[in-house]
Amino acid sequence: MVETDQLKARLTQLDCLPQQVKEVQRKLEQEQESSNKAWELYEGAVAEAQQLRERLTQVEDEAKNSGARASKLEQAHADAERARRSSVDLLEARTNELREAQIFLTKIDDVSDNEVVHIVETLNAQVARIAAAVSRAPQFQFESRKDAAVVEKAVRRIEHYAWLGPSLVSSLRAADPARNNSLVQTALQAGMVSYARWLATSWEFGVMDPRGLLEGVYMAIREREPQSVAGRWRALCRTHVKALLETGEAQTQRLFKTLAGIVADVLVIYGASGTWEDVSDVVTQTFERDLHEVISLALQFQWTAGEKIVSRDFSVFAAEPDLAFDPLSMQDERADQRKTTASIRKGSVLCTTHLGLLFERKSGGKGGSGDVDSTLLLKPKVVLRSGLGKTSQVASGRVAT
Repeated sequence: MVETDQLKARLTQLDCLPQQVKEVQRKLEQEQESSNKAWELYEGAVAEAQQLRERLTQVEDEAKNSGARASKLEQAHADAERARRSSVDLLEARTNELREAQIFLTKIDDVSDNEVVHIVETLNAQVARIAAAVSRAPQFQFESRKDAAVVEKAVRRIEHYAWLGPSLVSSLRAADPARNNSLVQTALQAGMVSYARWLATSWEFGVMDPRGLLEGVYMAIREREPQSVAGRWRALCRTHVKALLETGEAQTQRLFKTLAGIVADVLVIYGASGTWEDVSDVVTQTFERDLHEVISLALQFQWTAGEKIVSRDFSVFAAEPDLAFDPLSMQDERADQRKTTASIRKGSVLCTTHLGLLFERKSGGKGGSGDVDSTLLLKPKVVLRSGLGKTSQVASGRVAT
């Protein structure tokens, strides 16, 4: 019975087996289908991976190429920036050069010839007025008997700087104040004119260039360069030389003491009583403002002609002592103005009492060549040696202008 039941159960199992086989077969088919799909997916993934690898390689190549292009662009940018900076620097340098060169271009000066003439005429008139006032000043007493030692020291100072010519010094030294009361006025005028001329034409007031090297350099430049270049060099040189000098009140006092000393020396040589210090003190206290005016006018000319004017040259000058009188280039202060030119007397120059004024301009020429054109704007007024005997004709109260 038991066996029968087992057989039945076995038969039942066998009956179910085909169904199970089918089920397994169905599952296998499903698995196979899934496996096929998975394989297809795998093959797709492999293909996609291959494509991605190829794309990655392409992107890497493009990235490398882009990096190279970027490097080239950066290099090109750097080169362009350097070129730009170089151009900017060159432009700035050329601009500065043009700006500097523009300084040397010829331009119209804002000072007329008449203004320069007026300065010199005013200076001459001031010197003549002071000379007359000093010679008549009641503070000074003149004696025929002179202190030889005091006179000798004054003569040495005058002769050392050549403020007066030897003939005038000898005449002044030998003069009798009681008989020739106008000679001292002439000598005072000549001494102040000589100092004013030096001051008006000086480049550095005798401080650092006693041999006149700067003026010599300028003359060499003017000979070889255009007027605009030479004139600007002169103006710049004089301006910057002054920056190295003592200026202001200290310089003015030094110049004033020199001029006052010249006046005192002339008075002492002529026979002013007292010591040199006494005479110098009276000159300083009584005529300080007047002598400062002479210095101011001389410095005004020195600045105007030396630094402010570029396109031409102005210079004040005096006739050299003992030079033969030339009516074309000088004027005899004591000649009778009613005489004709043909009757003007001949003689040699004793001294200059009024400064002359000379105008010069270099004409244009290739490479700086060209002639220097000169014009005499003011003749210097002179006293002739032959006029010594007629000094009494010039009253001490009459001032020549």
